[in-house]
Amino acid sequence: MTIFFNSNFFQDVIHLASHNIKNTIYFQQKAYFDGYCTQDMNGYVPEGNRIEFLEEDEDLKKLKPFVDFDYLVDEVTEKCGLDGKRFGGLKVEKSNDPGRFVGGYLYYLSIREGPVNTLFIHVPPFEGECTKEAVADVIREVIRFLTRNDF
Repeated sequence: MTIFFNSNFFQDVIHLASHNIKNTIYFQQKAYFDGYCTQDMNGYVPEGNRIEFLEEDEDLKKLKPFVDFDYLVDEVTEKCGLDGKRFGGLKVEKSNDPGRFVGGYLYYLSIREGPVNTLFIHVPPFEGECTKEAVADVIREVIRFLTRNDF
């Protein structure tokens, strides 16, 4: 799922995808241009397992959004009261592995082509105290963070 907000040609984008690690929300710090060998639900795999370039530029092979991830993790942890006990021990962490699936592919393209603030969040399964409401609170705080801070 992709959320666009802060209208006027979308200044902020958040990509959401699920993963199977309990009680951990990952903020993806990097996106990669290659390694996409897993088919999407329609059987599509990028030609050459990579995103095409008009020119071969080393700086475009790995992209990072303009987000201070240390500050984001600290801020969301504090504002959501993620003390290691609430919501079944729900926590937020940085990650450098968005995966090489359609979510990672779209994240790369969003950073390369899109708005100033682009973020990819992997959310855990909703089990026990880690409910969709708890995860939604974290995502709301991320939106507040992005709209309060200019990067």
